[in-house]
Amino acid sequence: MTRTRLTEAEGRAALLAAATEIVTETGSPNITVREVAARAGINHGLVHRYFGTKDALIAGVIDEIAGRVARQLTGDGDGESVVAGDEAGTLARLIGHAMVAGSDLSGDAPGDVRSHPVARALVERCREQGLSEDAARVAAAQIMALILGWRLNEPFLVDSCGLGDREVLELRRELYRTCVRVAASAQEPATVAG
Repeated sequence: MTRTRLTEAEGRAALLAAATEIVTETGSPNITVREVAARAGINHGLVHRYFGTKDALIAGVIDEIAGRVARQLTGDGDGESVVAGDEAGTLARLIGHAMVAGSDLSGDAPGDVRSHPVARALVERCREQGLSEDAARVAAAQIMALILGWRLNEPFLVDSCGLGDREVLELRRELYRTCVRVAASAQEPATVAG
């Protein structure tokens, strides 16, 4: 069933929602334009009209999921859902795919914290702890490394460290607690005497 007479904003939103659903279900950016269009009920040609390329659509998916994770980080909750939730795992896998492919699917300059909602939220949280901009960015990078490293390598880490008898959600919650400790113990960088 193809929808008719959608505005561009409605069409973009429908395609982005469909692509996000598919990527979240599969955990992979390896989707087809036709698959996304069929899920959205929109002509597949509109994917190219509204997004230009499939990579731009995937970048939109990453931004959408990263935005959700960032809202979890900056929300009133305890933050455990960031580590335990499927969206954090999906985001980690998408970033992992981008790293393996050697590409930056966001389309922005690598390392530009202003373009990554999760990094931006973490830096802000660390600044709220009284850290300078530089120290907050270092702490945010360390936290992201912990979460991404765990989520990308979880089966290996569980097996190789003999943690198979532990509940995965509890291990993820402990990872979150470790991340909180990293943020709380972050220090201002020491000046090196030259």
